[in-house]
Amino acid sequence: MDFSVEIYKIIEGALKHDDDKVINYTKLMIDNLIKCNNIRQAKMLEKVISNSTFKKNQIITNNIINIPLDKESRLPIADVFYPNQLIDEVIYLNEENQQNVNTFIEYYNSRNEIFKEGYQIPNSILLFGPPGTGKTKLAKYLCSKIQLPLVVARLDGVISSYLGSTAKNIRQLFDFAQRVPCILFLDEFDAIAKVRDDEHELGELKRVVNSLLQNIDSLNNGSIIIAATNHENLLDPAVWRRFGFKLKIDVPNEKSRFELIKYFLNDNYFYKKYCNQLNILFKNFSGADIEEIIKKSKIDAIVYKTNLTASIISNHYFQFLSMRNLIDLSPNDKDSTNIKIKFLRDLDSKLFSYATIGDFVDKSKSYVSSVLNESDGDN
Repeated sequence: MDFSVEIYKIIEGALKHDDDKVINYTKLMIDNLIKCNNIRQAKMLEKVISNSTFKKNQIITNNIINIPLDKESRLPIADVFYPNQLIDEVIYLNEENQQNVNTFIEYYNSRNEIFKEGYQIPNSILLFGPPGTGKTKLAKYLCSKIQLPLVVARLDGVISSYLGSTAKNIRQLFDFAQRVPCILFLDEFDAIAKVRDDEHELGELKRVVNSLLQNIDSLNNGSIIIAATNHENLLDPAVWRRFGFKLKIDVPNEKSRFELIKYFLNDNYFYKKYCNQLNILFKNFSGADIEEIIKKSKIDAIVYKTNLTASIISNHYFQFLSMRNLIDLSPNDKDSTNIKIKFLRDLDSKLFSYATIGDFVDKSKSYVSSVLNESDGDN
């Protein structure tokens, strides 16, 4: 296996007298040597480190990353997740996004070949789209695939009320990512990357964005940066140019919904019986919304010591719609049930037969028939 990038970073750290960078990239090289079964070379490098006179406050000690702190509040400016914590991360993307993600991983795995040809490694992804669509899960998925620690910036630590401190904290984060091979994840990216011509913003924000752009430009051939936002329209135009990959993460399509529902329901009998109806119910829902409704339904089944039923799912589904003012349910139980019956029938009259609707509202087929026939008579 070629280690051109690691060697470059070790030499760069040595020339800059940056002991942290030298040690951290040497440790990454040791890990990769072990993966390639080059145990002898790995042990030789471990011996070099253990016998070195480098300073003792390395950023990584016993595989635990020491995150820098905001100097005023003393709060950590990031949280860390390790690849072995995220092996069960599951994502379902549309075909285009999945292809882009696979390409990004291939680029990273070919980083030494790319570097040897004199090119910078594509190391930046911008994720944008509605909330709850899996942007953070995707960052964790990449962490598990690429096998680098995921350093998640904490906005409560990065953004400071002290003049100039926010830009300094951003610089701290990027300096850290220069010295420690990692995936730097900037969630709610619009908070620090807003358009600079906003007349309502102070000059401090403009300085923050300028600092951010400079730091993104300087992060190359080592760590990865992933940024995510629910408000891409707020981003400064110059920010977009800094990212080699730009992925719109939207609500799941029909195929992805099937996979998500199947995964959350553990592919059980209930899923096989109602998969088509559930797919229609959850159209235009985010993955997080689907997970929330199914998880609450499964908890109800556990508490009340019963099997998961369509009516349990239905109760949480309509609560969700009502809380978001997507349906107006009557306070009267009977009227509320009738509203649900008509709603389900309108979704898809073929999939939601009288008997199936009865399963979802816990009523008999004849009751559903009488409600719908009465409704037709009124029309």
